[in-house]
Formats: sequence, structure tokens, C-alpha cells
Amino acid sequence: MGGQGGMSVSPGDAGAAGDVASGSEAGGAGLSAGQTSVGGTGGTGAVGGSGAADAGAAVTDAFPDAPVDAGGSGGRADAGAADTPGGQPDVPVGSADSAVDGTGLTCSGGANTTISGVVYDPAGMNPLYNVIVSIPSVALDPFPTGVSCVFCENQVSGQPIATAMTDAKGHFVIGNVPWGTSFPLVMQLGKWRRQITIPASMVTRQCADNPIADTWTSTTPATLLRLPRNITDGDNNGQYTSIPKIAIAAGHAQSSDLSVTERLQCLLRRIGVDASEFTLPSSTTGSVRLYNQSKSADACNQVSGITGTFPDATTSLWNSATDLNKYDVILLNCGGTQVDPTSTGGQAFIPNPAAANLLKAYLNAGGRVFAEHYHWAWIRSFTGYPSTFGDVATWNAGTGVIGTTARDTLIDQSFPKGIAFASWLYNVGASTSLGHLTLSSSTKYTAIDQINPPSQRWIFEPMPTDAGVPPPDAGVAGAPAQYAHAFSFNTPVGAAESAQCGKFVYTALHVSDSASTGFPGDPSTGTGSTVFPTCCATRTALSPQEKAMEFMIFDMSACPTPGSGTIDAGGASAGDGSTSTIPTGTTVTFANGQAQGAMTGLGWVSHGAQDSITSPTCGGAVVTITSKNCTDTTWNSTTALCITGSTAPVNPEYTGNWGVLVGVNSTAPAGSGLGQSFTSITITVTGSPTSGLSAVVHRKSDPDGINYYAALTSGTAISLTDFTPVALTNEDVPNIDMIGVQVTSTTTPITVTNLCITGITFAM
Repeated sequence: MGGQGGMSVSPGDAGAAGDVASGSEAGGAGLSAGQTSVGGTGGTGAVGGSGAADAGAAVTDAFPDAPVDAGGSGGRADAGAADTPGGQPDVPVGSADSAVDGTGLTCSGGANTTISGVVYDPAGMNPLYNVIVSIPSVALDPFPTGVSCVFCENQVSGQPIATAMTDAKGHFVIGNVPWGTSFPLVMQLGKWRRQITIPASMVTRQCADNPIADTWTSTTPATLLRLPRNITDGDNNGQYTSIPKIAIAAGHAQSSDLSVTERLQCLLRRIGVDASEFTLPSSTTGSVRLYNQSKSADACNQVSGITGTFPDATTSLWNSATDLNKYDVILLNCGGTQVDPTSTGGQAFIPNPAAANLLKAYLNAGGRVFAEHYHWAWIRSFTGYPSTFGDVATWNAGTGVIGTTARDTLIDQSFPKGIAFASWLYNVGASTSLGHLTLSSSTKYTAIDQINPPSQRWIFEPMPTDAGVPPPDAGVAGAPAQYAHAFSFNTPVGAAESAQCGKFVYTALHVSDSASTGFPGDPSTGTGSTVFPTCCATRTALSPQEKAMEFMIFDMSACPTPGSGTIDAGGASAGDGSTSTIPTGTTVTFANGQAQGAMTGLGWVSHGAQDSITSPTCGGAVVTITSKNCTDTTWNSTTALCITGSTAPVNPEYTGNWGVLVGVNSTAPAGSGLGQSFTSITITVTGSPTSGLSAVVHRKSDPDGINYYAALTSGTAISLTDFTPVALTNEDVPNIDMIGVQVTSTTTPITVTNLCITGITFAM
């Protein structure tokens, strides 16, 4: 579908409303700066009326030879460059709207030179969500040593000229890319950070996207776009590289539990952290320090090449604020027992309440704790001991295995990051059905459910229902659960969201589970080595449970999401200090050229350079090549979005005639997408033609010109996985900001007669 430019038109605050002129759009009809892309070559883009120019930031010593960002005017429309069969962008012609982008190049229609790619974990095998990608202009600052309270807005240094975030596919697109020179690129997730150099030879497409190819295959890891494996992994022998300081308290999961040893340190190795980073607490090198638990300790208690054994966490880690505060992250292996030796003790290896109070202070200072299974003792109440954190969950009385078969669990998708979690699991192959995660037959009783506030449930099993009655929707906040297998809460508990910078993650999942078919566990204490990393399984592939744990560990490293993260349907910031209502429901209807219901926005039409649109759909005159968009004020139907016109035959160069399109963009809240999650889209159309139609959508996180297409039959549901060139996921849907119907040019002309979108329906 090369040559279709992006179609994301939205009413913005940058341009003043204006009338459509025959030669150009003088006022832009209130188009948001940099948001519109009408595709094809030639043609004049819409020029915003009063959008402020971005003066840009001078590029300084990070790449001194790069040009200065001259900025550009607000409210531009992207004229869109069609791709030729050879894959190179056509040179836009006949455009009166050009601007200088961040590279110093003159780009037609407000286009930009971008790079895109996928950021992976240190192993280079699984893409990562929520990684900050930036292009710094000065040297990066070092991170503070030890626990600290750092909020999201203060995480990125280097005075970046551009930033981007990876989505649930690990994908990013970043603009303002320097042209004709190498430049640094930083990938950061919390205190995980790696800087690399992008050579000029990788950026060859001016005013277009430049995908950064990596070497990833199913067996060969990515080498370029990933987080660090060790502290010297990156530019200048790791000058700007960072790995958080991590403490791991090892514990033995006994034969009565999982018949194998439980080792989070082995999971970190499989995630890709080099063995050289694992050491003892007394060492001055290494990012990961290993401890043992005094009760039910792991027999694997030595590090290869280092003299000595793991010290006891009970007496050298969680008994001291000084020791705790050395670390950014603390990982607590399941101990394999919940022996309660005293009336005030929650577990044999946790001397409550003193240690719990110290851990609470550590978390309140910005610490991150990932706790497995019987480490529930830190956060639950026992006889004679009320939890120092208060009631964050309800708990089962049972401690054994729930059942004897694998368990189908749901991902709680009632909050944005839960939607991302579900999509990420599906993208990395941990889920075969979106929103579901199969746990092993060794799954244990732990929590029954979260208590909100303050905790947020991630993985759960719904309450059983009567025969024939479906379980509660995982996208409904507070849907009752029978078991909760993972939840988290931010700290200090009860503090204002703006003051919460610590995080506690609890899960009943285990790393090495003998019931995870096809994923051998780490050797048991009776047969395995006592030296790390020899006592880890030789496999590198992660089981579905381990992939879920990988997501949670990296997510924990990021700045906490305020509160529970539930979607507030009552209002959201519009970006200008006001609020607007997030659309709700499952259906979209139209009135006077505007969508209402599950999608709120303006209707619009567009066509390629050699195609045409005729009245009365768009005003009182034929819309020519130099004015390809129509305002929302002159629709010939008040209950539908319609278009009349024709497509020209495709010429051999495929230059500029991609067809005609009618669509609607989501604009409430301003600049936002749908804000809701669905798995299929049904579009109802009338008029002609009735075949050869495509549904086209755009995600707000993608540049103009990057769209997704699927064959359209009126009234027939289209699954997200049917869209190309990349299948969409449930996580993508809240970010969809445009939906349209396109008639694509062919080798023969096509007449389009009153083709109307009469309704859109979303479904799970």
C-alpha cells in the first residue's frame, strides 16, 4: 500500500479556522501542528494559521557537526511522499508548504527525517515496552548511587533534541534526526541505560523514516538496539551505561513445592545480564549482589571465580537501612516454606515487624521490591502482627497447589499499562490468546484479590459463573476474582500520587517450574552445582511465566504509574489545562460531519494527486489537487460521512494516485486516541463501489504516513490481527486516532458514488 500518506487530521489549537481555497488551505481549518498527512505527491498541504514556530534547540557537543534545528511553522499538513516500487520516497512536487525539520533539510509538507526500530532486552530476544529513546545534545549525567526518589519527568538527561517511547511491540519512531553525521542514541528504562552511535550510513532517506535494521532472528539475538548486558556495554566502553544495583535474596523451593530450586538470578541471566555482573555484596564491582535466606537457603551459594558464599540476607540485608539503601531494586526468591516460628513472625526468614518497617522505609524512599510467593509475609497480616503496609490484598487460607492442570488466567486490562501487558505477552509468544496467560499446574494459592486503593491487580482468575455465563470482562475495573496471581502498589501507601516513587510487586509465579512443559527447570539442590551460574539451566528461552516476570521486573524499574492506573471516564487533560470527556461505548454514529459515541472527532475526505473528489460532498466546487482536504461544515448527509469522486489508473511509477478516502479522527480528549480497548472493528458503508475497499487506521504514536490496512466488507467485523503491514493488538486500539474507508487506485479508473460510512462498531 506504498504511497498512501498518513491521514490523521485533528482540530488543534495551533491554526485559526479558515475557508478552503481552490489553490491552498489558507487557514488550515484548525489543524493541529504536524498532525495531518494527506498522502500522495504534489499538492499543497494545509498551513496552520497562528501555530507558533519551534525555535528548536541547538545541537551541541554530543554531535558538534550536526545542523541546528531551525524549527518550523505550526499547523502544517504532511503532503506525504509515495513509495516507489524500489522503496525510495518520491520527490514531492508542486508543494507550497515546506519547512525545515530537525535535520536542517527542507522537507515538503512539514515532513521529518525519522529513524525507527525495536528495542530489546539485554539478551536481544524479547522486545521491551516503555523504553525511553532519546537523541541527546550534551553528555549524559550519571545516576545517583543507591535508592532515590526520581520522578518520570526527571529521568532523562542529555538535553535531548528528540525523545520517543517504545510500544508493546518494543517499536519506536523518533524524529529530528541529524543528517549527514553520526549521532548518539540512548535507550533507557529506569536506571537501565545504554548509549550507542547511529552512523550516518544508516540514515539515507531524507524527510522520511529510516528503519534501523538489527540482526534479530528467532535464534540470533539483536545486537544494536537493546539494553546493556554489562556495565561496559555501550559507547566509549560504557561511559554512559547504567544497570541498576540489584540485590537478590536466594531461596530454596523444596521438593514439596516445585521439585526444583527457585532462582531469580537465573532468570536475569536468561534475560541477558552477563555473568560478570553477578557478585557478592562485599565486591566493589558488579551490579547484581547475591544473598541467601537463613531458613530454606539455596545450596547454590557461590559465584564462579569468587571466594566465599552468599551472606545471610536476614543479618546483612533487610536488617539494616544502610544495606537496603545501597540498592535500586531488591528481588526476593520464594523460600519454599512459610514456617511461622513465633507469634510475631510471618516467616522463618523474616523477623517481623522490625525488618518489615525497614523495608517500608526503603520503599518510601523510592526503592523497588519484587517478591515471590511466600514473601507475602512482608505485606500481609498474621496473628499478632498487622501488616505495616495496611491491607493491600485479601488472601487465601490455603498454601498448596490449587489444582492439577494448567490454569487459564486473565490479564487485568482495566488500566492502560494492563492493556500494554496483555499485548506484550501476545507479541512475545507468551499468550496464544490476547489477554490470557496459561500458568502451570503447580500454581499455588496466594492472594484472592487486590484491594483498591492502593494496589493494582495484573494477573487473575475470575470468579466462577453459572454454566453458559461468560466470566467478567478483564477490562472492567474491579471485576471479582477467585485468585490473583500478581499485583502491585506504589509507595508511600496513602501518599498523594505526585509523592509516590517506590513500588512493590508481588507475584505467585515462579521461575523454575517443573510443570512448565518444554522449559527445564534450574537443577535441584540434590543434583545441581553449588556455583552460579553453573546451577542455572542451560536453556536461553523463557517460559510464558518467565516472560510475564520479565515484563514485571523491567516495568518495576521504570518510574511508577500514579495510582492504580485505571481509566477515568469522567475527564482527561486536553493539554491546555482544560478537561474533556473520554469517549465511551461500542458504537460510533455521525451527525453533521462529526462522530459521536465511542469515537469523537471530525469527518474528512482526501484523495491522491491524480484522483479527484466532486461536490456536493465537500463544498461547492470540485476539490483539486492543490486542496485535497475538506472541512467538516458542508457534508451532504447529516447522519453519515460520504464521498463522491474517481480514481485514475495507476501509472507505472505509482506516483501520487493512491485513491480516495473518507474517514473520521478521534479528538476527545484533544490529541488523544480512542482511550478504549477492543479486539475488532466493524464498519458499515453504503454506496459504490462495494468491493475493493480497505479499512485504514492510524495510531497517534506513529508518524504521519504510517497507516494500517485491512480488506473491508460492509458490516463484517475486522480482527485487529487482519491489519497490515503489522497486525494490530489490543494495546494499539486506545491509541487509534483515525479510522477511514479507502478506495485504492487500480490499473483502470474507478468511479466512487456517494460512498458513505454510516457507522462503526467495536467489540471484544
